[in-house]
Amino acid sequence: MACAIPSLLFCCLLLVPHLGNSYHTSYTHGGKHHVVLRSPDDGASPTTFCSDDIPSASGDDGGITAPLPVLHRLSPCSHRAGSGSRSQGMPWAADLLRRDALGLRSLLSVESDSASDVVTVPTTGSPYVDYPGASEYHVVVGYGTPLQRLAVGFDTVSVGLSLLACKPRNGSAWFNTTVVTDKLTLSGSIGMKNFRFACLSMSSRKSRTVDDTPSGILDLSQDSHSLASRAPLSADTVAFSYCLPSLVTTHGFLSIAAARPELSNRSVSYTALRTNPASPNLYFVQLTGITVGGKNIPIPPAGFAGDSLVALRTAFTYLRPDIYAVLREAFVGQMRRYSKRRVAPAGVLDTCYNFAGLPTFIMPAIMLEFDGGAYLYLEIQQSLYLREPNNFFCVVCLAFAAAPVVIIGTGAVAPVAIIGTLAQAKTVRSLWIWLKLR
Repeated sequence: MACAIPSLLFCCLLLVPHLGNSYHTSYTHGGKHHVVLRSPDDGASPTTFCSDDIPSASGDDGGITAPLPVLHRLSPCSHRAGSGSRSQGMPWAADLLRRDALGLRSLLSVESDSASDVVTVPTTGSPYVDYPGASEYHVVVGYGTPLQRLAVGFDTVSVGLSLLACKPRNGSAWFNTTVVTDKLTLSGSIGMKNFRFACLSMSSRKSRTVDDTPSGILDLSQDSHSLASRAPLSADTVAFSYCLPSLVTTHGFLSIAAARPELSNRSVSYTALRTNPASPNLYFVQLTGITVGGKNIPIPPAGFAGDSLVALRTAFTYLRPDIYAVLREAFVGQMRRYSKRRVAPAGVLDTCYNFAGLPTFIMPAIMLEFDGGAYLYLEIQQSLYLREPNNFFCVVCLAFAAAPVVIIGTGAVAPVAIIGTLAQAKTVRSLWIWLKLR
């Protein structure tokens, strides 16, 4: 089934109390500023719950299956967590920035000499470890008859089909593919028959199981063969929704063909997806404004004209360089009381502070505004990268950066924004992204 023009819905639902961070308590003052207070139990680590229980707003709107638990690739609850992981909080900045660079190159087809000495696009090896934009999050599904349980990532950027790692075949490299069709099982015996995967032949790699690194990537794009397009839809359902965990120690969820949230009396707002003929399967929206501390940054509406991409391939949010420069100036201006605490950049994150030794600090809240009146209010956990897991009273960086500029012909082109996973994840309130195919 081919996709018609969808709408994108941002929906914030109150799910569970704040369980994760014992380094601080925080509150929002008038919706304009975050006030962060040092906690007496400074130094304690958040509790990790490893179970199949995931946050759910209702037992009646899980879709064609119960919501699938979503784990970060470095979750201590996941057998995928390796030597490069951090035990709590967020991955190292260097790891995030390296993976973001790969994701940006894959999204923007950026080829730069400056990046080539640090980042290389592999021609052999596992696409799920080395492939640009390899999924940060995964779920467990079943595939085939008899059923085999597999840990797979999910992505809103399409390569034409969902991907599945297969057994080695005559020493072939991973980019040799065969299209296979079988049953995709989402929960219990519920699933989709005749679901198509691109079977990637592996060289010197074993087939992956739930106890190993991921076995594939589910395609959630607008491609006609994607899982989103195959979801059974009606006037009362949406193609899919997801909630990303804000910490590697917590769960999120992925739902397929769930009920429209407004049918459960939830307050929601829509913003229409933009059509981009050059990238028809991606999810573009219209960013119309950004507020810092309750004040709009001084960019006229025409300055936001163009596409903003909602993506799972970058952790941080990247803005067109001129927009980012204005955002940074507004943020730094409202943080001038901490000007002596500015510290060196962490890679492309060039707005960093060291709050060590302070009992409290105040930070302006950031809000992204979209066409149609939808908005994304960023909690403090969505706005900052923390050098030490869960510790706001150390080095922190604004989780925004300038987007790379792509040279096409004689002109320079950059997206208005690439909205990354950190901005999409929440700790107390869960951000749901719903897609309704009309």
